[in-house]
Amino acid sequence: MIQRKTSRIAAVAALIVFVGERIYAWIEHGVGAAVGALAVVLLLGFISGVRGTFAYHAYRRGLDTGSAEIKSL
Repeated sequence: MIQRKTSRIAAVAALIVFVGERIYAWIEHGVGAAVGALAVVLLLGFISGVRGTFAYHAYRRGLDTGSAEIKSL
């Protein structure tokens, strides 16, 4: 859903669910289960996806008004 429709709501929801799951793993199983190299890489990927989704919509909004200039977020 994030890739196909570039939904900002879906992107933010996925990030929140991932962070919530990591917090739950930390509480239930300790820091070792919650924070690892893969978790950090996935978190950075989710953050990048959210930023890209918002940037895409800002870019599309600029094209709709006739200006190709991207405003700084």
